[in-house]
Amino acid sequence: MMKYLLLSTAVLLSDTRTTRPVQGWGSEGHEIVANIAYQHLSSKAQSIIQDILQLNDNDDNDNKNSQSPLAKIANWADEIRSHEEYKWTARMHYVDVRDDIVSGGCHPLDDEKKKEGCVFDYKRDCGDDVCAVGAIVNFTNILSSYYHPQHNDEDDDDEQSQDGGGVRGGQAAQQQQLIKKDDVFTNMRQTSLKFVTHIVGDVHQPLHVSRTSDVGGNTITVKLAASARKQQNDNDDDDENDLSYSYPTVDRNGQPLLLLKEDDDNQQLSHHHSHNLHSVWDTTIIEHAITKFYDGSQSSFQASIVQDLPNYLSSITSSSSLCMDGSDVTCVSTWANESWDYALDYAYANVDGTEIESGVVIGDEYLDRRMEVVKKCLGLGGLRLANVLEMALNVEEKEEEKEEIVLSPLVRGALSS
Repeated sequence: MMKYLLLSTAVLLSDTRTTRPVQGWGSEGHEIVANIAYQHLSSKAQSIIQDILQLNDNDDNDNKNSQSPLAKIANWADEIRSHEEYKWTARMHYVDVRDDIVSGGCHPLDDEKKKEGCVFDYKRDCGDDVCAVGAIVNFTNILSSYYHPQHNDEDDDDEQSQDGGGVRGGQAAQQQQLIKKDDVFTNMRQTSLKFVTHIVGDVHQPLHVSRTSDVGGNTITVKLAASARKQQNDNDDDDENDLSYSYPTVDRNGQPLLLLKEDDDNQQLSHHHSHNLHSVWDTTIIEHAITKFYDGSQSSFQASIVQDLPNYLSSITSSSSLCMDGSDVTCVSTWANESWDYALDYAYANVDGTEIESGVVIGDEYLDRRMEVVKKCLGLGGLRLANVLEMALNVEEKEEEKEEIVLSPLVRGALSS
């Protein structure tokens, strides 16, 4: 993976200005994953992250009443994706499972869906490491490589000479100050942290690990039933104004979705009031849940996910899925295959098990029943992100030989609670 790692390192030094958002999970989903992760970090890891992001005490006090530091950067990778120097990062937000080369394709309720080919295969589906899984591994390694923890005070004391303060101890302190002031190191740490925070969330959205043949559900157009559209504006008689959910305005590469105007085949307009299956999983299910069941409160929705975290962890039947090391491609691949299974079993399937096709009407029943899947994905994404950051920042001592299952004490605590 070194070739991709070097490419990423070079581009990370680019300008980091932002533009209008390009939604992955949607802003809410990525913020929830980030908030859950930050909540489950050790105080030491939280302090390191605040240092990397160059937050002051006032910022920290604000975070207690609003978003966590991670939530504030969670959507950065989407926001910069349309910039010329970052367009190459578009493919890092998803995984295309090559169902187009599998005989008969991959479908819901297919007894042979686990047949050879209907799984995420890193070598086949992540060429040159350019996919969400490869991005997590590479940016985790970059974050770990470019983070330089402060010297231990005892080590500095041992290195000090007897002439008052010591030369070696003073040099170490000066080097630390240079590292902290160095724009290159600062940019590398911050940008890697931003990418890791976002893309770990992406890989837990089922339709970000999905079929090549329909571009992750982007080519499956759907309609929302009237009952699903009218959650917040029941008193509004204008049907055009009572649509309470976000509509996709860009494709997965950050480019504007265009629609031909009906009365002028040569005039292109921004895509408006049209859903695809991918956008339903990016934003609609979350917005629907918050509006219908949590009185419009994102924080209440998030709290319900945190409450159910032990259940989500205990429901994982594969021991390999408990692996939470973001630097291990085999480990991260298990997360991708988990999302792939959810895509086939839930995203692509109607509540009666039949396959969703273009033109289908999505109603409350689908949105309600898929909500629990989305909550589980958000929760597991948050816990895994916390563990990835703990390990990348060397908060936990790493053993020379890794055990088969890498699980931080924080996650073990959540599992046993």
